[in-house]
Amino acid sequence: MTSREKLTSLEGQRITVTALIERHARTTPTYLLRNVRDAASGSLLTDHLWIEVGQWAYGFRPLDEIQFSARVVPYQKGWRGDPFRAPEDAPWQSIDWTLAEISDAKIIVFGPQLRMMRDESVRPGPTDKIRDAKEQTTKLIGDPGQ
Repeated sequence: MTSREKLTSLEGQRITVTALIERHARTTPTYLLRNVRDAASGSLLTDHLWIEVGQWAYGFRPLDEIQFSARVVPYQKGWRGDPFRAPEDAPWQSIDWTLAEISDAKIIVFGPQLRMMRDESVRPGPTDKIRDAKEQTTKLIGDPGQ
């Protein structure tokens, strides 16, 4: 089963999912989501998905785990320009599925630096970088435990 076959069967339906924001795209306003799961059952819908960033994502950052509702829709991917100017490695057009009409988006687990500030027990590891980030944040906004 390919990574999006489960989304195929849900086409047109509105679903609630959880996912991890891995990173921003380099050139377009999109996020790479990893481990996109059905929020109710926890079953993996796809291992990754690129999704357009809109107002729904205000305040979200890479490494936040999020939950949102969206509609499963098909889209055409691949090279859409002049076929005679297509790069040799350009993918041919094909149909894929994505999530659109996003609503009710919320962060359910903050990225590691914020998790560390809120609860010492979920610390990702005692690295200098993380300790320095906590110290700088404490200087700027005060101790989050108070």
